[in-house]
Amino acid sequence: MVEAALYRDRNGRTLVQPRILARTEIVHRVLYQAPVAHDEAADGEKGATTGLSDYQRENLQFWDAVVNGFEFSDGQVDRPNASVNPTLSISVPGSGFNGWGLTFNGFLERAPQQVGCYLTCRAGISQAERIYGAIANEETLHDLRDELGSRLNLWTNPAGRPRIGFKRNAQFPLVSGGEESKDFRETVQWMRIHLDRLVSTLHPRLRGLLSKES
Repeated sequence: MVEAALYRDRNGRTLVQPRILARTEIVHRVLYQAPVAHDEAADGEKGATTGLSDYQRENLQFWDAVVNGFEFSDGQVDRPNASVNPTLSISVPGSGFNGWGLTFNGFLERAPQQVGCYLTCRAGISQAERIYGAIANEETLHDLRDELGSRLNLWTNPAGRPRIGFKRNAQFPLVSGGEESKDFRETVQWMRIHLDRLVSTLHPRLRGLLSKES
């Protein structure tokens, strides 16, 4: 809302001075697409991928290979379902926004060609942002790199959201015509190792920080 004050100078000219009285608040709407459960896309089930794009089929085949038979070292974290999306998400219960204030994500990124996994926080959830800051500050990051390795990185996505985790270059497509590339299994194994390392190390810390605020 803008108010305009009008003044007239000695030469008869009208001067307009706008003043902002109130600003509107942008309300973001979020759509979450439920992942496809592993059982729904099991080998031999015809029609499980009907209507999917080539990218979605590649995503599903990759994530299915990652999660099939996979368990986190931290037994309190449930195994996620395979997804048709380029991102595989794991919520952190108690972090706000129905547990999605803090999330671990594995990702396939075709431009640039990268794969990786990271912890992030949702914008506007103050508790989640505060807890993430306690994990990603310089002092804690130094200790985490001693534990997780020097390849642990901090970066932001194009929208400016913070991420802490691992990433590496990849050669897409990983799947062509349903056939896995020579890098497919190596990339699956890399994702399993680094996703487990990240989640099973940070999740207990997050639970501890969240419990102190409850």
